[in-house]
Amino acid sequence: MAFNFDFLKPDSNFMKGVADAGPVLSFFGTINSAVGSYYAAQSKISSLQHQADMAAINERILERSAQSTMLAAEKEIGRLTMKAGKLKSAQRVSMAANGIALGEGSAAEVIASTDLMKEMDAITIFQNAVQNAWSIRTQGVNQKTAAMGSLAAASSISPLGQAAGSLLSGAGDVATNWYRLNRYSIP
Repeated sequence: MAFNFDFLKPDSNFMKGVADAGPVLSFFGTINSAVGSYYAAQSKISSLQHQADMAAINERILERSAQSTMLAAEKEIGRLTMKAGKLKSAQRVSMAANGIALGEGSAAEVIASTDLMKEMDAITIFQNAVQNAWSIRTQGVNQKTAAMGSLAAASSISPLGQAAGSLLSGAGDVATNWYRLNRYSIP
């Protein structure tokens, strides 16, 4: 049995129908591309807004962490002060029990030295806490900047503009196909 492939000849009705369908298919492809561009832009906006939300949450968490660092330092300074107070009391009791005059000479210097060491340790604790809180807050500023950047990027995206751009670029393809069809079509 032999197959007849006459329907594939350029002047057959089938091939003329296929040629006529080209611009129509190109038109629907352009519409599909425009719809896809619109939803891709919407998706990008949604993703950027989510990134901004997450960065804002991270910034708030970091600020609370910085505040917690400072609070922990205050508590540590309080414990240090109590410990130094107990030491100072023990020193006074010991000196008094040994008959040493507390307000003069080396006894006064020992007590003053205890106060000085307490103050130096308290300053060190506070300084370290300030440095840690500063570092944490710097990370928070970076998160806030990232959030603002994501929101700015999201606001610069226009889904309708993306769709219109796809329609305009596709319109040229459709017009070219129509022109070719009409130029080479057999009357």
